[in-house]
Amino acid sequence: MVKKIRYDEEEALDWLENAEVDMSVVDAESGAMHPTARCISAQAAAEKALKALLTAHGRAIPFQHDLVDLGTEVRKAGENLPDTVTISKLQDLSEYGGPAQYPRWRGRTTARRLRESCDTARALTGHARGRVPEILDSRRRKPPRQGPAARDRDGARTRAPEAHGRTPRARRGRSAVRPANPAGIARLTVLTIRLCYPEPARRQPRRPRVVGRTRHSIQPGWRRNVERSVQVGNYFKHVRRYLDSGRIDREELEHKRALERDLGKMRDAVLAGKSDWADVMEKKDFSSNFNRLCGWRAADHLRKWFQESPLESRDALRQLWAAGDQSRGTDDSMEETAGRINAFAARMPAALKGAGSRMRPISVLLMALGADNYPPFKTTEFEWTYKELDHLPPSQESDEAGLYVYALRFLDRFIEEAKARGLECPSNRLEAQSVLWGVASTWKI
Repeated sequence: MVKKIRYDEEEALDWLENAEVDMSVVDAESGAMHPTARCISAQAAAEKALKALLTAHGRAIPFQHDLVDLGTEVRKAGENLPDTVTISKLQDLSEYGGPAQYPRWRGRTTARRLRESCDTARALTGHARGRVPEILDSRRRKPPRQGPAARDRDGARTRAPEAHGRTPRARRGRSAVRPANPAGIARLTVLTIRLCYPEPARRQPRRPRVVGRTRHSIQPGWRRNVERSVQVGNYFKHVRRYLDSGRIDREELEHKRALERDLGKMRDAVLAGKSDWADVMEKKDFSSNFNRLCGWRAADHLRKWFQESPLESRDALRQLWAAGDQSRGTDDSMEETAGRINAFAARMPAALKGAGSRMRPISVLLMALGADNYPPFKTTEFEWTYKELDHLPPSQESDEAGLYVYALRFLDRFIEEAKARGLECPSNRLEAQSVLWGVASTWKI
């Protein structure tokens, strides 16, 4: 949680000026400038514009370059960003603040990506250019707090004498200096002793870890009747609006289908025992799509694992991609999938910590078995959707398989609810997951 601080007007204007300087580099029509360099300048301009808005609102500046987190903090400060700025665009632009500046970056700056990056930076810089002076001017003209609840410089509560027409001493008829209160001094002494010599904390008993399922994984459902819930109805209005815009194919499904085909080739090579099974990861399109769904940190850890331990990683992938009952919705297939997931997670690199962080790349690898049944998973997007639909979240002790199986059951319930409301899409788990992520990217910011 970012704490409020005393705002610095000069610092906010400095952030805005630096954003303008970076934006002038982006807008400079120079054919000799590399597209990746322009995107790096666009990311710097967008980052400084967001930090200018945070400083103007009196918020502390996080020490990071992730535009999604900065945009979320700006939204928490009460500032609405332009409608054209979405989560997916901020994620793509954030990549140029870190991995794109290093030699081992395997992404590619296409003409479309360059155009979207420049438009996003231009929209954020223009928004900050108009809003920062307004925010600073409103804070300058904000009247000081007055009245009976005002406080003096030392923090003590005081009363305005002119509000009652007489001074506190004349109103009370006695001296304003009160004698010491022995009972109050005694309580203060006891409190000081407790603060200086705290009691040792009692160790809480550790709860057993839930393996393969969660406490709500049998029959997940809404907390209230969905037909009577205004909150759920409002969410599905956003779903219908997002589907009518036609953005689901362009923003969500195209790159996932392409990655599914490449992972299928990789799975065939692994099951056949070929030594060049990892060559498909050298393709630029595969690397870009894999980083987009896994996150560049997790994708980099997996690449290093595949290169340094090819035999061990191939055996783990063969176990994850083993042929079995891939039908959808049966309890037997769920249990089998949970077992394969836990076995693969136990052999993953130790650098990937947390059940959600490990499950995200595992879910992407499971797309080789069919993305319609095994869509990608991301903890933050599903948790946000659970909250918006007033749905019970999974248990905090859930392992990787428990989180994923719970998400799959939730997607099945989401498809049924969409059909009950007259929506033809989503018709499978991949489309349902794409709708969830698309609505989250256009609604969260």
